[in-house]
Amino acid sequence: MEHSKLWDLRPKVRERRFKWTSVGQQQQQKSFEVRHSVYRKMSAKILLIILLLFIKHCTISCIKGLDRIRADYCELYCGGSCNNQKCSIDNRILATEDYKMELSISKLLFTWTNRDFQQWNIYQIANESDCSILKITVAGIPRADDTRLRPAVQYLRLLGIQEIVEFEMYAPSLTIAEREIHIDSGSEMLDFKYLSDSTVNSVAINAYIRGSMNNTKQIKIYAYTSEKPTLTIETHMFEGKTKLQMLVFSGLNVEGLTTETFDHLTSLVRLVFDNVVLKNFEFFGLVKISH
Repeated sequence: MEHSKLWDLRPKVRERRFKWTSVGQQQQQKSFEVRHSVYRKMSAKILLIILLLFIKHCTISCIKGLDRIRADYCELYCGGSCNNQKCSIDNRILATEDYKMELSISKLLFTWTNRDFQQWNIYQIANESDCSILKITVAGIPRADDTRLRPAVQYLRLLGIQEIVEFEMYAPSLTIAEREIHIDSGSEMLDFKYLSDSTVNSVAINAYIRGSMNNTKQIKIYAYTSEKPTLTIETHMFEGKTKLQMLVFSGLNVEGLTTETFDHLTSLVRLVFDNVVLKNFEFFGLVKISH
C-alpha cells in the first residue's frame, strides 16, 4: 500500500516540480527583462552624453563656445554707443546696417544686407580667439565682381575663427565652395560653379584663385548650364599654387590656356577636361604631370 501510495504521488511531485521550474524560469525571465531594461536605459544615457560631448566639441573649440554672439559686439560695430547706427542682438541673431549674422549649432550664416559695400566692419564674434566651427555661408553679394567675394581666410580673420570644415559663398551668377580651411594655411579644396554665363565670372575666378593661399590641393571649375559658359584664364592664374595636385574643368568653353598657365603647377597629378571646348591644344604636350 505504501509503495502504491508513493507511486501515486510521483506524478503530483513531478507536477509540483514542473510548476516550481516554470515559476523559476518566469522569475529569471522577469529578472533578465529588468536587467535588460536597466542596461538599455544606461546605454541611452551614455549615448546621449557622448552625443552632447560630440556636439560641444564640434560646435566650437573656444572655452565658452560659439553658442552665442559676444554681448558687446554692437559696441565694437558702432564704436561705442549705437545711437546713430543700427545694431542689435536677439539670441543668436545679429542685425546691423550692413549685414546679418545667424548662428546655429556649428554653422554661421552671414548675409550682406547692404548692396553697396562700405567697409570691412566685421569684428571678432566671440571673446575667445581659438574658435572653430563646421561651416560658414556668405550670401547677399549682388555681383560676382563685388569686392566682398573674397577667400574664406578673409572672413575667418575678421571673425576671429581659426578653422572651419566648409565655406560657401553665393553670388547671382556664381557659387564658390572651399573645404578644410585654416586661418594660417587657407583651404585645401576650391570649387567654382557657374550658375549663368556672366562676363564677370572669369574675372572673379581669376582674382579669387590668385588671392587664395598656396596650400590648395584641388581646384574644380564647372557648369551644368544648358549652354557652355566661357572661362577665360589669365596667364598667372595659378601662380604660387605649387601644391595643387588636381585641376578639373567641366562643362565650359575654356579660353586663354597656354604653356605658361601650368608653369607653377609642379605637383599636378591629374588634369581633367570634361565636356569642354578648347581652341588651343599646344600646351598639352608640355604640361608636366607628376607620377
